[in-house]
Amino acid sequence: MPGKAPFGPSREPWLAIGVGLAVASLAGADELPTADPAELDKGKLLVAARQLADPNFAQSVVLLLGYGRLGALGVIINRPTAVQLSEVVPESLRVTPQAGVVYGGGPVAPSVMLLLFRAAQPPDESLPVFADVYLSGSPSVVEDELARGGTFRMYAGHAGWAPGQLDGEVERGDWHSVSPACGRPVVRADSAYDRPLGGAAAAAHRRPRLRLNPYRLERRGDMNALEEGTEIRLDFKKLGSIADKGLDVVPVVLQHARTGDVLFIGYANELALRETLERGQAVLWSTSRNELWHKGATSGDVLDLVEVRLNCEQNSLLYRVIPRRGGVCHTKDTDGQARPRCYYRRIARSGDALEFV
Repeated sequence: MPGKAPFGPSREPWLAIGVGLAVASLAGADELPTADPAELDKGKLLVAARQLADPNFAQSVVLLLGYGRLGALGVIINRPTAVQLSEVVPESLRVTPQAGVVYGGGPVAPSVMLLLFRAAQPPDESLPVFADVYLSGSPSVVEDELARGGTFRMYAGHAGWAPGQLDGEVERGDWHSVSPACGRPVVRADSAYDRPLGGAAAAAHRRPRLRLNPYRLERRGDMNALEEGTEIRLDFKKLGSIADKGLDVVPVVLQHARTGDVLFIGYANELALRETLERGQAVLWSTSRNELWHKGATSGDVLDLVEVRLNCEQNSLLYRVIPRRGGVCHTKDTDGQARPRCYYRRIARSGDALEFV
């Protein structure tokens, strides 16, 4: 991306990660050490091996944001999109086109924005990655950093692996590893970040850029319109997006065991189902965060399990549950109370609007 500044408004070199990427880009993937499953950890850089054919990760550099028994989370840091940052943030922040572009962080939750940034002190609502580099998806943190004009990069989506999945890819030789070298000089952004591994500049231009629909990127007002509005905005691509991520999950219908009301729909993998049966409470798999979601553990209501049923083709589940308090949905009614179910609107007979029930 010659001539453009893919960083934040300050245009400072991104010292914290640049050296690792420079090594990856200039040395070529074949000369890098093969990743070791025992060394996988937050802050590690993974460089795709030439044999990795998955289009989601081919020629990618991934910064691991989390790794443990529940799986792994990361962000692809070398895929610029054609979407200007100024197109997707509130106009009140006065971000100009010179601020650069949004980067494609991975196939998981591509409509959710994440900010990777540097800070002298640990900010609230942020996750430390390594040294002075932090990650946040909090709207307030994002707005503060954009307004401050610090050193940052904005990503749409992230990468996720189920338990053991990344370990298997590493053991197969799909990834090389690089440790970030903090505080050292870096090569220019257009020569390290935005070219495929081991290729010349011409090869970079032959690689098509990931394109995003900026209207799919969530802003603070968009979620309110989606959850409280009367406009029909059905996401018919939801199941396709889950399939694209390669997640081994099945849909789960959560039903009130006493009233028969359908509370909401979720997803479960083998781990989530096992946890549900062992705990006697509803546990799901979050397809956006790629991690276990124990309903009520951190927010919302705990759903005590009565029984688990499955359909005739054994490709979906029914959790029959009893809410402890009654507030199931994360949305709130006009009185400020959590709604007892997520199905609180219906499609009008005209088919062109939603009605509250």
